[in-house]
Amino acid sequence: MEVMIFLLFIGFFFVSSFIWLFFWTMRKGSLQHADRLALLPLSQDDTISRSTGSEDQKGKS
Repeated sequence: MEVMIFLLFIGFFFVSSFIWLFFWTMRKGSLQHADRLALLPLSQDDTISRSTGSEDQKGKS
């Protein structure tokens, strides 16, 4: 029974610390650029294919 009390205390500590870290991160605003960073690899692939296509056209003419 003593172990259950200890485990409940540890679980409460972890949950409360994760909730506090989540709200601290949101308040700080460090995740506002996450959407842009998630789409960045897609835009880089798009620019590479465009530059490759323009180089092919230059070589053919």
